[in-house]
Amino acid sequence: MKIEFVVYGNPKAQKRHRTGKGYNYDPSASDKADFLALADKHRPDELITGGFELQVLFFFPRPKSHYDIKGKVKKRFKDERHTKKPDTDNLVKFVKDALNGKFWRDDAQCDELHAYKEYGGKPGTRVHITYAEGGER
Repeated sequence: MKIEFVVYGNPKAQKRHRTGKGYNYDPSASDKADFLALADKHRPDELITGGFELQVLFFFPRPKSHYDIKGKVKKRFKDERHTKKPDTDNLVKFVKDALNGKFWRDDAQCDELHAYKEYGGKPGTRVHITYAEGGER
């Protein structure tokens, strides 16, 4: 089975957990809740129990330096991949943590991962999940 959806808005990276006076907290918790709320309508009827493949494509807005005076993208930036911060692994951690327990039992079940960052289009996160119903793929 496949689940595909897009969550629009600037992609967010997983922030480091913080320790307060005798407690730990996740500074990304509210962002994850917002992401999940937008992805929730695509949630499978039952949690994914076997392995799954996750493909995530992050679209970032182009910085102003990529445009010329007339508002067109400069030739040298036409197809450039996004190679700046945030790191791809932190972006993926955010997505996996946000969907953990709602789409799948545990994010350790992800046995294949493909992640890309690029400029262009409307900022957002495109998610493709491929899995077999009832367990193994």
